[in-house]
Amino acid sequence: MEKLLLFFFVLVSPIFAVSITAQEDSVQNSAKLKLQLLIDSSETYYHSGNYKKSMEVNVKILNQAFELNDPALIHKGYRFLGYDFMALNDLKMAKDNFKKSERYAIESKNDTAIAITYMDLANLYSFDEGGFKKAMRYHKKSIKGFEKIHDSTSLAKAHYNTVLTAFEAKKYKSGLYHLLKADELKSKNNNPSFAVSYTHLT
Repeated sequence: MEKLLLFFFVLVSPIFAVSITAQEDSVQNSAKLKLQLLIDSSETYYHSGNYKKSMEVNVKILNQAFELNDPALIHKGYRFLGYDFMALNDLKMAKDNFKKSERYAIESKNDTAIAITYMDLANLYSFDEGGFKKAMRYHKKSIKGFEKIHDSTSLAKAHYNTVLTAFEAKKYKSGLYHLLKADELKSKNNNPSFAVSYTHLT
């Protein structure tokens, strides 16, 4: 369970934080502010281990995202639900939600969302018996995605998660390369959660 919490801990980021612009009307502003409060609440419940409550909030997030017709936010709702199901050891439902998350990430045409979705699927398959090779394929796709958009912070997280998968499978030689890359990129990552999580490896 610690491994799962670390996966989520380093993946929750402000990449999809709701942005409010002067051009949006007051109704849209109100809906997005409400959504951000729900996201904050979901993360709090998840990190405290209250996965069922987190799931309840994430269903509300998903419903709100559909009302806003925002594929990037729908992607986020499904990925949050995916991690809830993983925490509750329901890998079938986790996979179903992550695949839907992938669908809406692609629909959003947001390269960051797509790279994140590949990282989520890699994390999922790393929990499957015999899923190591598939997990590593998705990790590589995620790494390439973050390299493409020159996102060094998320790239560091992607390498870090690859290390977790490799070390969990006792594939230390495979993990060493990504550990070195994570170490190289660590100085560029200002997220305290990454620094805390990284200490579990070093």
